[in-house]
Amino acid sequence: MRLGCLGRAERSNRKSDDQRSTLHHGGRLMAPRFRLLPGGDVPATIAAQRMGMMPEAFRAALPNLIARGFPKPDPDTGNFDMDAIDAWRRTRHPHLFAGRAEFGARDASTVASDRIAAQRGQWK
Repeated sequence: MRLGCLGRAERSNRKSDDQRSTLHHGGRLMAPRFRLLPGGDVPATIAAQRMGMMPEAFRAALPNLIARGFPKPDPDTGNFDMDAIDAWRRTRHPHLFAGRAEFGARDASTVASDRIAAQRGQWK
């Protein structure tokens, strides 16, 4: 037998690239729970996933989210803009996502009121 040649049985025992890249756990194939698209317009189910919610919970919370500035779905397609959702999510914490310039000095009155509220156990 030549070293460079494999018999038919040996070739069939080799796993394909797809089989090698699939994770196995206890004999079961494991697939990702879901795949999020990096951007663009997506249906409500994907928008719910981006928000970490089940679709039913997302639909129930959507009026309140929109009242808080959450991006509305496109009137023609009903899809949500993932980039707008990400931007909205970041506006909830502007001191973390507004850019490096925001990490400078803060207004002393807001610092003082935040500390007083924290001592009282109340957050704005």
